[in-house]
Amino acid sequence: MRVSPAVDQQCGYAPSTPNPVSRAHSVQRPGVAVTRRLIASTNKMVHPNRPAPIPGSIPPTCTSFGGVTAYRLSRRNAIGLFAGAAVTAGLAGACASRVVPVTVTPSAVKSGGNLIYGVVQPIASIAEYPFSAPGVSFRRTLWDTLISLDPQRRPVPELAESWTISADGRTVTFKLRDGIVFHSGRVFTAEDAAWNIEYLQDPKTQAGAGEAFKGVRVSSLNKTTLQLELPEPVPQLFSALAGAPMLDSQSDLARSPEGTGPFKLDAFEAGNELRLIRNSAYWRSGLPYLDRLTIRVIPDSSSLLVNLESGAAH
Repeated sequence: MRVSPAVDQQCGYAPSTPNPVSRAHSVQRPGVAVTRRLIASTNKMVHPNRPAPIPGSIPPTCTSFGGVTAYRLSRRNAIGLFAGAAVTAGLAGACASRVVPVTVTPSAVKSGGNLIYGVVQPIASIAEYPFSAPGVSFRRTLWDTLISLDPQRRPVPELAESWTISADGRTVTFKLRDGIVFHSGRVFTAEDAAWNIEYLQDPKTQAGAGEAFKGVRVSSLNKTTLQLELPEPVPQLFSALAGAPMLDSQSDLARSPEGTGPFKLDAFEAGNELRLIRNSAYWRSGLPYLDRLTIRVIPDSSSLLVNLESGAAH
């Protein structure tokens, strides 16, 4: 059967961490993940796609544009979202009721600027493997995957624009987008995709998705065609692919691993700050909106709160 789904632009939480390519004061899905955790602890907020359980409450509205879901928040609510979980559940609950619903349309989005994203956990390394929790804040800014999952966990195209699955479910053939380049300018091909899957198959890599590809034979049929031959059907194959970023094998994988993502590495100070700049050759037209993205480690939650209030972090 042939599978070539259109990219789903629905609002809400997506399983894979997205690219923070919108401007400051718009909270993307990393914020939504925080919101979901706050929901569990306070029961005072609702999922954007579900009716409000509290009479008279107003759920935040959202809109998708260019693969980005934006939420317009008041300053106090933004503080609650990003710092409340680390400070107290009470603060999070107090801020939760102050979400101001607003609809953002593509014409209202302005390009440019620098988003300073404050995080509490130190970033010791930017290597993709082995996986580390702080990496969630930047992994989707640097690297893309062959496919991603929509809110219903259905596969949607990314670097692979379509795919076919054999009748017995043991052969999956991907058609890759043509003309995509790594941050270095080198063209991304099926050989690069094959190398990445073989790389995570290696136990030394310590890739969490490696187990799903055990025994899988990988081959590049031509520059834009990748084929996976499975020893048996793998139900979690697409979930594993959604968590397998395409790295540039010719880059320094330990210190400055490059990819095809919306931002390129500018500078990294371990434990302190990661600075990224816009990838002008990004394959998604018009994205990212930001010129720069700075992920700054502010390990003290009180200091993070002060930075959010003053505008030193967003």
